[in-house]
Amino acid sequence: MQLLAVLYTNRAISQSCLKNFGSCIRDCKAAIASYPSHLKAYSKGAKAALALSKTEQALEFCEHGLSLFPNCDDLMQIQMNALRLQVELDRKAAAKAKVEKRDAEKQLATFQLALKHGVRINFKLPPIDVPDAAGVLFYADASDRLHWSVLFMYPEFGETDFLRDCVESSSVLDCLKLVFNPEQPAPSWDPQRKYTCKDESLEVYFEDTVDEQKMISFPVITTLKQLTRRKDFSLRRDLLIIIHVISKNSAKFYERWKTRLDEF
Repeated sequence: MQLLAVLYTNRAISQSCLKNFGSCIRDCKAAIASYPSHLKAYSKGAKAALALSKTEQALEFCEHGLSLFPNCDDLMQIQMNALRLQVELDRKAAAKAKVEKRDAEKQLATFQLALKHGVRINFKLPPIDVPDAAGVLFYADASDRLHWSVLFMYPEFGETDFLRDCVESSSVLDCLKLVFNPEQPAPSWDPQRKYTCKDESLEVYFEDTVDEQKMISFPVITTLKQLTRRKDFSLRRDLLIIIHVISKNSAKFYERWKTRLDEF
């Protein structure tokens, strides 16, 4: 019915003015279903689809409309705009696919490099969900020495420190000395400097990535190379070394920590 088509189209125009393009498209389809020769429903529907970057739907409106009104300049212009947009979307999709392919190849090369050096990776576990991890670095230098990012976690305070580039010949203690530099102000969370490299109060642990509740202690003088080659050590696929640091100087927390370890 022509009257019903006009009513649907008028409502579609109102929906379009409110930028409710999905509702506009539905009303235009209803108008066409009730009266297929209602030209305005085709053009309004095509424009709404184009506003949503739904080029296939816009072209469908144009194709059906032009089959009835082959000389409609408005529909021909919308059709050209839809084709241009489709070309642009295809170009962006191709560029995105190219970047994703390059990133995938780079990631594969990174994994191959780690495995070549005897590093174990647990691919079942997702990357650690911490903001610092976004800047994780891993590469081999000209001397074929691996460089790692290290995340120190302090369970007592829920704080972390992130070192982005540590050569594997460095010991964990060397890395901690960069964090707990006595010439720098004390961390706001440790004003009494209970965490210090001056004595032997620091204990370090890594998390067993097979049994996530298990913490494994290791000597603080261990180099990153020695740590990452241990048979009981494996990394998540982000290749971020995560080390938990505890201080014996925090007697109460240290006692609770040891009790917790004994429970497992």
